[in-house]
Amino acid sequence: MHPITARFLSFSSSKKTLLLLQKGMPVDEEELCFAEAAAGRPEMAKLILESKSNKPEGVQRALFWLSLKAALISLKQNPAFVSAFSETEAALLAEGATAEHIEPLFLSCLFEEAYESEHDFSEFNAAFVLESIQTLSHLASLSADKLENLKLDFEKNTKTLLAAPLNTFGGFFDGFLEEGLELLSEKHIEELYIKSPSIDETELSVWLDFLEAQKIIGPLRKQKLKSKALQP
Repeated sequence: MHPITARFLSFSSSKKTLLLLQKGMPVDEEELCFAEAAAGRPEMAKLILESKSNKPEGVQRALFWLSLKAALISLKQNPAFVSAFSETEAALLAEGATAEHIEPLFLSCLFEEAYESEHDFSEFNAAFVLESIQTLSHLASLSADKLENLKLDFEKNTKTLLAAPLNTFGGFFDGFLEEGLELLSEKHIEELYIKSPSIDETELSVWLDFLEAQKIIGPLRKQKLKSKALQP
């Protein structure tokens, strides 16, 4: 989890910062990121300020969203991430996306790292988030025709798989991005196993290697998905 997300998920930390801002008191760099996030969602900031605890559901949602957005603001200022964000935003805009579409995609990268990874919450897997952002840039250019061509390439060039897993993996390309742009996740792996419960490690590796070669996933995501799929 990004340290800024961890810090401002805390009701006391968030409310303290908002009170400092309200009084015009000096704040640190992380608090400035939180301030920018709060300025974009004043109704959430007000909800936190007027609450006595994080118990109300609305307050929990506000803490969740503002802490992720503050981390995103910080990352966009990080030299290691600047070019990745710039290139991905350009790719998404070129394909017709708007700012309203792009921000949730970036937030989803931070959410996945924070809540859907197996490492300690106190650690931040910056490399995984960077890879995810870069992958979005490639996924932006995918279309139904390109996915169909990928399916044909996979079926044509993969001679080691039996008919059942081959059809299951090929079918993935028919539905991928059907609900909009998204990164390949554990949800997709679970859907594969529902269709073909007997998929083994070798078959899964062949498919994931193909997706990595086509830049649909990066090496870190491939390892994460493979490890999760093969857990008993």
